[in-house]
Amino acid sequence: HIILEAALLLESGLVDLTDLVIAVYADPSVRIKRVIQREGLSKSQIIKRFKAQKEWEEIKAAADYVIDNSVSLEETKKQIRRILQEIESTCQRGKEEKQ
Repeated sequence: HIILEAALLLESGLVDLTDLVIAVYADPSVRIKRVIQREGLSKSQIIKRFKAQKEWEEIKAAADYVIDNSVSLEETKKQIRRILQEIESTCQRGKEEKQ
């Protein structure tokens, strides 16, 4: 399996080269707080940055799976494990069908 972390996947047109897309969502207030902590930007700088990005609805529409990263780290990990299990199960069924 190959997994890419590609924030600009849609903008670059590379989404067509992928088998599936997992989008990660966080509430805007959570995102702002995290960027302030991580990068020390002002709220107005962050909002300007957000406005330059794709709209969430467009990203969500391109996604096969969505992870809600507004929740606790443990809850986020549970979502990731569930998605990976689904993907593994789908891959296994595909292998069995080819045999």
